[in-house]
Amino acid sequence: MPRNQEVIRQWKLLHALESSRHGAAIDALADDLDVTTRTIRRDLAALQEAGFPLYDERDEEGHVHWRIDGQVLKGLDTGFTHLAAAFGRPTVGIYCDYDPGLAGLTGDGFVASLGDRGRPPPLEAVRAAFAAACDAAATAPQRQA
Repeated sequence: MPRNQEVIRQWKLLHALESSRHGAAIDALADDLDVTTRTIRRDLAALQEAGFPLYDERDEEGHVHWRIDGQVLKGLDTGFTHLAAAFGRPTVGIYCDYDPGLAGLTGDGFVASLGDRGRPPPLEAVRAAFAAACDAAATAPQRQA
């Protein structure tokens, strides 16, 4: 597998879910990304574990569609936090062992990069940033395909 192919595929998967108005079926995602349904299931599980609020739901005909919820995302700095911010999701980054000035969060939505190398952010700052992110998520317009 070429270097970074997995991250690129997962980014494309998130974009497909973000763009899909009514969710996307695993078979369709696999066809679009030219991979197996097993790969899509693994990617969905990995993205959920990383903090992306993905969920599946059945339509009136019983077909399962996957969606991404528009709420605040959480995750470790695995790159997915930066992807969430880049997608315009309200995102709070907590830095304890790294200078956020070097690679802090950027995006069109609400972003906050708190703390610094050897200086975790105060709890009140985290609470305030999280409250602001929740407010931004609640007032953000719904994206449609």
